[in-house]
Amino acid sequence: MEHHVPPESLMVTVKGQDGRERQFKINKHNSSVEKLLHRYCEVNNLEYKTVTFLIKGLRFNPRKTPAELNLKNGVVIEAFLPVDGGGSGGEAANRSLKL
Repeated sequence: MEHHVPPESLMVTVKGQDGRERQFKINKHNSSVEKLLHRYCEVNNLEYKTVTFLIKGLRFNPRKTPAELNLKNGVVIEAFLPVDGGGSGGEAANRSLKL
């Protein structure tokens, strides 16, 4: 579905790890991307500080505007939640596997 986007705005898609996408319209010059990301977290019941956002696999400064980040209409921002578990070191990490 095509959205009419005024020239001073662009459509941004935020894609969660579950594959669900949400689209937002943002002003290129007057709004920080951070405002959009806070809104994404709000509608998805997430805590902003726990989500990592990437564009094309890279971190970015969310306090900048889309124009400052040179974002284009239709850009996709990926949202990643922290992963529980894994190795954090400690005693278990120092043991070797015995078969």
